[in-house]
Amino acid sequence: MQQPAQGIRHEDMRRNNRRAAMRLLLRHGVLSKSQIARLAGFDPKTAGNVITELAQLGWVKLCGALESKGRGRKGVGVELAADRPWAVGLSVEPERVVGLRVGLTGKILARETKRLKGNDSAQTLEETVLDFARRLARGAARRSCLGLGVVAPGILSEDGRRWLRSVPLPQLVEASIHASLSGAVRAVPVRCEDASRGRAVCEACFGARQRDFVVIDMGKGIGAGFFLNGRLIRGVRGASGEIGHFVVEPGKGRRCGCGNVGCLETIAGYDAIAADYRARAAKPGGKGPARATIETVLRAAQEGDAAARAVLQGAAQVVGRVVANVVNLLDVSVYLHGALCRQSELFVDTVRETAGRHTIATNKPIVQLGAFGDDAAALGAAALMMEEYLL
Repeated sequence: MQQPAQGIRHEDMRRNNRRAAMRLLLRHGVLSKSQIARLAGFDPKTAGNVITELAQLGWVKLCGALESKGRGRKGVGVELAADRPWAVGLSVEPERVVGLRVGLTGKILARETKRLKGNDSAQTLEETVLDFARRLARGAARRSCLGLGVVAPGILSEDGRRWLRSVPLPQLVEASIHASLSGAVRAVPVRCEDASRGRAVCEACFGARQRDFVVIDMGKGIGAGFFLNGRLIRGVRGASGEIGHFVVEPGKGRRCGCGNVGCLETIAGYDAIAADYRARAAKPGGKGPARATIETVLRAAQEGDAAARAVLQGAAQVVGRVVANVVNLLDVSVYLHGALCRQSELFVDTVRETAGRHTIATNKPIVQLGAFGDDAAALGAAALMMEEYLL
């Protein structure tokens, strides 16, 4: 590792060495120069050069002498800096935009949030994202900022630079977020991704760091992000993860925004759950507000409303069968994201129980709640720019 192999530029070698040292410090915390050399396969001179370079960048700091197990000289400890390097993660959601400045360990260093109106134009959306990016990346240089990641629900172009379709945010199709960001914040790279895949990157980088799992993102729409063999799966055309459009009731039920009938999100999406509850309330003897939302349903279920509980259980059973099919096909762990999952133990327990009944005996599903709440998508957007260090 000391001498660049044939065909590898010297700068690429230095970058690889920096990455190797940073990954070790992320995994082990404080290490001495000799420990970094041994674990990374560096000679002492290379290890010293790498640590000096990282210290000059402000990415690591010296933290005093480490305890020596023998009579030898105590080594000086090296650890990651608390606030460098960092990346900006932006999550564009149907009701808000969230912007985070995030350190390599997942620590949130700064936050911006703005509520959106349902009729915001593509230009307004673009201007909000640009404003957040400028503020969060203010003073950024390649020395400290690893990049700007943006996630939003929908299908992107093969080059990942434009949204081709977004049912929750149709104005995204008219927005030129990647081009605008690249022109406005020129010092750093920009990457766009689907929101559910962003949540999967968050779990991979800052969560349990499993290599094979799927995130199922419950909301008005339902998306999924797949990690297989330690890599995010985007698909041939960048359109993977549209689990909300699994047809689970062919020819029956509501027509989906995609044009099909019987899609999962027409049964278990937030609007569908609220509509089913309203329909029950409208029946003779039915109870409940005629303008119920998902929040209304969750609150009613927690108060013991039988209709609300029945609607949630019915939706969860359909989601559980889909989870079982995914587990039977890919043998992955499953993380459930979304306020519905965080706020309804009934929903999650029903998904687990149903999935367990429909998976093969040797393949019982591991269904867990995501650990990052409402910040998961924006954290994942930032993590997109840190993958080389975190994965």
